[in-house]
Amino acid sequence: MSKINPEEQAKLEDRANDNLKANAVTIAVSSRTLFNMVEEGEIYDKGLEGYVKFQMEHENEPLKPGPAFPFVKV
Repeated sequence: MSKINPEEQAKLEDRANDNLKANAVTIAVSSRTLFNMVEEGEIYDKGLEGYVKFQMEHENEPLKPGPAFPFVKV
């Protein structure tokens, strides 16, 4: 088994990274699909004051997963 010198190894890694970048896909996911914010949306529609109160009362609770959450989690 032959060894690759560090310079050649760096060239191979750069080429591999270039190939990954060339084949990369960027996907945008909105927070409304990432998290289930139906309840928050209904409260917001009733008025900003109630929405701010709700958010402050629940600021330490994680948001519930929405329909896109499993996709992003993978």
